[in-house]
Amino acid sequence: MHSRYTEKRHVAIIGAGYAGLIMAHALKEKGIHVSVFEKQSGPGGLWRYTEHNYQPPDIRYSVEPLNSAIYPGLRTNLPVELMTPPNLPEFFTDKTLYTQFPVHNAVFQYLERYASHQSLNDCIYYNQEVLHIKPDKLYTLPSKHNRLSLVVRDLTAHHLSSDKYDAVVVCNGHFNKPYIPEMPGLSDYRGHLTHSLYYRESQYYQGQNVIVVGAGSSAEDICKALSSAARRVYQCRRPDDNAISPLRQGRYGSSRNITQHDLIESCDNRTIRLCDGEILSNIDSIILCTGYQYHFPFISGSLASLIKNTGRNHLPAVRGRQHIATAEIHKNRHHHIIRHNLFGFLLHHVILPADISRRQILLSTLELASATAEQLRVLRIRE
Repeated sequence: MHSRYTEKRHVAIIGAGYAGLIMAHALKEKGIHVSVFEKQSGPGGLWRYTEHNYQPPDIRYSVEPLNSAIYPGLRTNLPVELMTPPNLPEFFTDKTLYTQFPVHNAVFQYLERYASHQSLNDCIYYNQEVLHIKPDKLYTLPSKHNRLSLVVRDLTAHHLSSDKYDAVVVCNGHFNKPYIPEMPGLSDYRGHLTHSLYYRESQYYQGQNVIVVGAGSSAEDICKALSSAARRVYQCRRPDDNAISPLRQGRYGSSRNITQHDLIESCDNRTIRLCDGEILSNIDSIILCTGYQYHFPFISGSLASLIKNTGRNHLPAVRGRQHIATAEIHKNRHHHIIRHNLFGFLLHHVILPADISRRQILLSTLELASATAEQLRVLRIRE
C-alpha cells in the first residue's frame, strides 16, 4: 500500500454522481481539501448508462452487479428547472434541444459539463473502489483527534492504497442493490425472474406473458415498453398504490395488452396465485420493480455496529447516540443532511430537486469547515 495525502482538514467523498459532485464543489469553495473516489471511469453515477445486449439474468442465481439502473428512454420525473442548481451551467447548451423532462443521456452530459465547469476532475479519482472505512481508534464521541482511514482499490492498476481523512461523506447512491421481496414458492417458479435493475430492452420478452411487480415510475415505464413486444403484461401492485395513476384501468398500452392486478401471493411452476384469489397461468417472466436497498459494503467493524438497515428504500437508522447521521422522509418532508465531524451520508429516499440538495450541502459544509469536538448536532433541512 502507499499513502496519497497526509495534510489535515481533508474530506473524502465516495461517489461522483449528482450528490458527490455538488458536495465536492461546496467543500472546495470553503477551502477544504477534497478527494472523491468513483468506481466508474467518469462522473455521473446512476446517470452513467450501462449498456448490455444479453438477456437480463435470473436473480435467483449469482449475477454480476451493474453500476446503473438506467434503461433506454428513461426520463427524469422532475422538470429540468429543478434538476439544475442556480448559478451553475445551463442544462441545455443548445436551447433548441430543450425539453421539460430530459432523457437520461442529457442528465449525464450535464453532469460531465458540471464537473468540468467547476474544475472537479482534478480532485476525482476514477476507477477507484473504496473497500473499507476504519476509525483510528474506538469510535465514541466526535473528536478532532479521530480520523477515518479509507482503503481504496485501483481497478486499473490493481493495487491498494490507504489514507486518513478528517471526514467522509457517503454519496454512493441507492440504485444498485435490488430489494427482493419474500414471496412463497418463488424458488418453485419455473419461468424467468429478474429485477428492473437489469431491464434494458423489450425484445427479450417477445411473445411472452410477463408479470411486472410494482407501481412506481420504472414499473409503469417498463409495462408500456413491454406492450409492443410481449403477448400479455400483468402489472401486479397493491390496490392502494398510487391512487391517481397515469395508467388507465382495463387494457392499455400500445397493443392494449396491459392489465392491472393484485400482488402475488404464491408461485407454483408457471402458475401464479394473486392475493385476491385470481390465477395467472403460463407466466414466462416476472420483472420485480420493487426498489432498492441502501448498500454500504465498505462499512464494517465498529462503524457497522452503528447502522441498522431496515430494508427496501429505508436509509439506515442509527443505534444509540447520533454517531452517524442519516436522512429520512417523514410526513412528506425531507430531513436531509446531517453532519458528523467524521462521517455523514448524503443520500435520499426519493428524487430530490437539485437546488434543495445544494442548499442543504452548503449548510453542512459550514459545519465541516468549522468542525470541533463539540457534541454532534443534527441539521434538519426541510423542503
